[in-house]
Formats: sequence, C-alpha cells, structure tokens
Amino acid sequence: MSVSRISPVVPRIVSACSFSVLALSAAVSHAKDTVVIPAGSFQMGCSVNDTACDRDEGPQGGTAVNVPAFELDKFEVTVASYQACIDAGICVRPKDFQRNKYCNVGAEGRDNHPANCVDWQEALTYCEWKGGRLPYEAEWEKAARAGSTSPYPWGKRSAVKTPFWMTV
Repeated sequence: MSVSRISPVVPRIVSACSFSVLALSAAVSHAKDTVVIPAGSFQMGCSVNDTACDRDEGPQGGTAVNVPAFELDKFEVTVASYQACIDAGICVRPKDFQRNKYCNVGAEGRDNHPANCVDWQEALTYCEWKGGRLPYEAEWEKAARAGSTSPYPWGKRSAVKTPFWMTV
C-alpha cells in the first residue's frame, strides 16, 4: 500500500504536522508516533441531519470524497519541537506569550504544550523542515472524523449551550 507522509496544521480554536492556525498540532515527521489513515471514501462537509451547516460546508449529508491512504502524526507539535526549528534558523518565532497570554511559545513551563498561535505559512515551513507536508483539507477532515458522521466527535449535540463566538 502506498502511504504519503503528511504533517497537519490546523487552527486549534478553529484546529492537525498536527498544527492549527491558532495552535500547532503534530507535524508529519519520520517519527514512530504516526498513524496510517486508510484509503477510502467518506462524507465530507455538512453532517447528516445537521441543520446548522454553513454554506461552505456543502449539502446536508456531505459530499462523497475518496482519499488515498496517508500517515499522520499522533501528537501535536510541541513548543520544544517548534523551538528547535527556530533555533536551526528555519522557522520564525510565531506570536508568543508576551503578545497573547493564550500562546504557548515563550511561556514558562510550556515546552511540552502544543505550539499554538502559528499561522499557515509558519506551520508549512515547520512541516517541510521535518520532511513532511500539511494535510489537504479532505485528509484532515477524514482523519478528524475517524469514521463518524455526527457533527461533533462526541455525538450529535453541542457540549455548550451558547457557542463561544456568540458571547464576544
């Protein structure tokens, strides 16, 4: 079976290397801690019976997408790992704790926390430095869904009464 190695970057608050636009998840590397996402099709986009889908999520029930097998890191990129890329002169320092208290880079005692507050280009640079790449949108969604067709990983109902974005 042919497997491509990727490193996801996806925003943590929005959140996969694995990276986030707001937080870095784990990047694809040649590490042992990877998981093979098997080839196959899945319904991408709006989940079945989800009445709260946005227009960019496609039709209710999703769109059938076929994805080849790929390998994804199990763990998010840590602050220490991202710092090694900075120290090597490859990566640039992202927004850090001094600029935003929610950012882990530069925060004391957070070396093993996910590298967050990293933008797409910073995540891409890190992944390439590790010999990987960012996942395509369909790859990331297939991995994140893990076979589920529900709107949320834990089921059909939101875990909060009022979404965060409605409180700001």
